[in-house]
Amino acid sequence: MYIKSLLIFSLLLLVFSCTNAEVLIKEYDIVIDNLDKEVSEFTYTLVISGNGIVNIPLPEGSSINAYYKDTFETIEYTIQNNSLSFAVNLQNTIRTIVIKNFVVNPVVSKNSEKIISFNHLIEEEVGKLDVILKLPINSIVSDAGDESLIFPEPTHMLSDGKRIISNWERENFKGEFELFVTYKVGSSLDYNYILYISIFFVLIIAGLIIFFVSKTKCRVEKVISVGLSKEEKEVYDFIKTKDQISQKEVLNSLKYSKPRLSKLIRKLEEKELINKKPQGRTNILSLKKI
Repeated sequence: MYIKSLLIFSLLLLVFSCTNAEVLIKEYDIVIDNLDKEVSEFTYTLVISGNGIVNIPLPEGSSINAYYKDTFETIEYTIQNNSLSFAVNLQNTIRTIVIKNFVVNPVVSKNSEKIISFNHLIEEEVGKLDVILKLPINSIVSDAGDESLIFPEPTHMLSDGKRIISNWERENFKGEFELFVTYKVGSSLDYNYILYISIFFVLIIAGLIIFFVSKTKCRVEKVISVGLSKEEKEVYDFIKTKDQISQKEVLNSLKYSKPRLSKLIRKLEEKELINKKPQGRTNILSLKKI
């Protein structure tokens, strides 16, 4: 009888402990994007396990899409007083939940500046919190004198070549996370258009360089031609058709005697127009680089 009562008590204790297991949020990522659109996007990604109810505060005017990342299975939730609630029953399983939150006009305009503020209460401690803010293209963070109007100071601030991306990292975080950023949006230039224009000008400059180099080379060729006799020019033009050519091949191709050709080659060499390199019983001829 005693043993039976002990078993029943142990079973009830086990059921009680399972039904009251806590939710464990290992990672909590928040990405704020599309601030230049009529509807901005706040994406919450939770790596979670355990059993219980999860509460997530939402900005006013939210439209929600919640699902498990691996299966895209929709999560049932309720919204009350700008707070989203849903139940998880994962026990020792770890899963990733994505909550897409679409918010109408969260940005406040003040003169030429834009202001985005974000408050988020995290009721249960999370292992790692990562908040990422992506400013619109061609935006810069405003400053008041020497002080940047971004609070708190980001863990990292970088650029992808088009816009500024700031992120705040926290370990074992519980409580209210708050950020405030004032920024300015410059002229909405199309970066692809700028790239195409840059490539166009580079091609124009390259074409002009090639044109002037070719023109200069032609002028040099004309100067060379003026300073040569008819026979010297014939030998020079024949050598010019090849990268390298043997003196024997020139002799076989042109109607000159061996002594006469040797004299013409010697004159071209003295005028520093050709190179002559001995090779066996003949010479290898080539033009000197201008």
